[in-house]
Amino acid sequence: MQPIKNAKKIDYNLIKVFDMVITEGNATRAARKLDVTPAAISQALLRLQNLYGEELFIRTRKGLVPSSKGKSLHQVFRQAIESIESTLYDKTYVQESNELIVLGSDITENYYFPALLDTMLVNRHVIKHYAIKKNRRIFASVDADAWIYGRDHGDCGN
Repeated sequence: MQPIKNAKKIDYNLIKVFDMVITEGNATRAARKLDVTPAAISQALLRLQNLYGEELFIRTRKGLVPSSKGKSLHQVFRQAIESIESTLYDKTYVQESNELIVLGSDITENYYFPALLDTMLVNRHVIKHYAIKKNRRIFASVDADAWIYGRDHGDCGN
C-alpha cells in the first residue's frame, strides 16, 4: 500500500463524516446527526476522495453506497473511531464484573427500577434485585452494590 501524498491533510472530522454517511446511507441524514449542513458533508467527502484519489461512494436512488475502496476504508476507520472513543470513557466506574446487585422493597422494583433501567450505566450490567420486605436490618447485613429503601403504606421500621 502506497502512502498518501497528503497524509498530513487528513483529520479526524473527515473520518467521522465518512463513517456517519456510511452508517446513515445518506448525506442529509448524516448532516442532521452531526449537526452540520449537507454542503459541509459534501465538502468533507470531496476532501477525503481527493486524498485517496478515487471514488469512495457510488450514488444510487437509495442514497450513497460505499465503493469497494470505501468499504475497506470504513473497516479501518471504524476501528480507529472505536479506539479513540474508548479513551474517553472513565474507567474508574467500570467494575470487573458486569453484575449489579440492588436491594429494595417491592415499591423499589415497581417505582424506581423503570427509571434505573433507562440509564446507560445500569444497561451495562446484569441486575440482580432482591426484594426485602419491611426490615432495614436485613438491608444492612446483605452485601450489595446499592440499596434503595422507601416507605410504603405500612411502617417500615422493623
